[in-house]
Amino acid sequence: MAKNPSGKKFHNEEISFNPFQELLATKTQHSKPVKEKEKSDSSDIQNPPNKCIDLLDDLFPAIQKIVLRIERKGRRGKTVTLLDISPVPSPDAFACLLKSLKKTLGCGASIADNSRIVFQGDQRERLEKWFTGQGSSRVIRG
Repeated sequence: MAKNPSGKKFHNEEISFNPFQELLATKTQHSKPVKEKEKSDSSDIQNPPNKCIDLLDDLFPAIQKIVLRIERKGRRGKTVTLLDISPVPSPDAFACLLKSLKKTLGCGASIADNSRIVFQGDQRERLEKWFTGQGSSRVIRG
């Protein structure tokens, strides 16, 4: 059995030596008290300012043509879906559209050349369903 510095053996009933006693004492001296978080008004939570919703609502009526196509060349055999929108929306609206589509489809995507969105994988069918559900009438699959 292990012995403590005083020479006594450890027993289940009597443990007189604790090597961490000094650490526990210093921790309680230097630890900061935990503050309770202030509760905010429920009105702020119910009505968050979300500019993306407004931008997307204005974007869909302005879209004239959406072209979906896949590409494999120059990507080490990986398939990507290219999304071209005509006319090209503002950068803020484009970023909001990208964020919304990434969240909806659950796939990676990025903006390329400031005029198209590149999705990982073949997402043509899912994108077509999403855009027709949003009210876009002219979706072309290429």
